[in-house]
Amino acid sequence: MNRRQRILFRTGAILCLVTAAAHGLGHLQGPRTPADETEAQLARLMTEHQLDILGTRLTMMQMMKGFSLGYSLFLAWLGAAGLVVAARAPGALRAVAVVNTLGAAVLLAVSLGHFPPPPIAFAGLIFLAFAGSLVGRASPTA
Repeated sequence: MNRRQRILFRTGAILCLVTAAAHGLGHLQGPRTPADETEAQLARLMTEHQLDILGTRLTMMQMMKGFSLGYSLFLAWLGAAGLVVAARAPGALRAVAVVNTLGAAVLLAVSLGHFPPPPIAFAGLIFLAFAGSLVGRASPTA
């Protein structure tokens, strides 16, 4: 990879870390105050009503928080792994960039269907950075 491609790859990895941190901050804020009785009822149902899911009793809120934390931790791991590969295994950078670009495309597709604008924007930026790292010719020394 040439210098511009390596910078874009690292940018994608850093954006994964920034997205994980921004998403994780939402967990620290705690629940928001319901705007009306309908939201209050929904919050009660999500936190109190338990479902039998594969033999385990869980609330929808427990599942939502678990998947949300998993999202944050996975992006943090992907970003950290990307930075390690960029620093220690430059020969593997292109292969990892292909995998990360495909993963970021899936993340963007899921985001478009299920998330509000801020996570969509972050997913789009991650995708563009990793995809951009694949555009162009590799330097002769890479």
